[in-house]
Amino acid sequence: MASIHWILFSARNQVKKLGGDGNIRKICPFSLATPKDEDKGDEDFESMSMDKGVISKLLKDFFEEEFPNQGTDLEYTTDLLNDWFVDSLGIINTVLFLERKFAISLARADINSDNFQNINTLSSFVRKSLG
Repeated sequence: MASIHWILFSARNQVKKLGGDGNIRKICPFSLATPKDEDKGDEDFESMSMDKGVISKLLKDFFEEEFPNQGTDLEYTTDLLNDWFVDSLGIINTVLFLERKFAISLARADINSDNFQNINTLSSFVRKSLG
């Protein structure tokens, strides 16, 4: 399995080859690719409790809506990298979702199989990032 870093690096290089500047957010066809001035996080989320249960539920809803996987039930322990993501754009879309929904910034080192293993590990990472 390719590392997530390599997938993101490859996606950025493909954007550059197509004449872009490597900014995936500008060309991403998903609904979460918004201009920077609109990328301020979700105001409804700010008023909600920031506990791990709420974060987990928001992540589960996101994965089920954005990446429907027929024949597999998504659990909080489902392996996201092997059993749920369709392709590398799924990882990119998830990073965009995390940055927008929770108003956090992810560094390259944050995008790894430990944090993205399942909803439980990802929600723990988000909770830690929120402080």
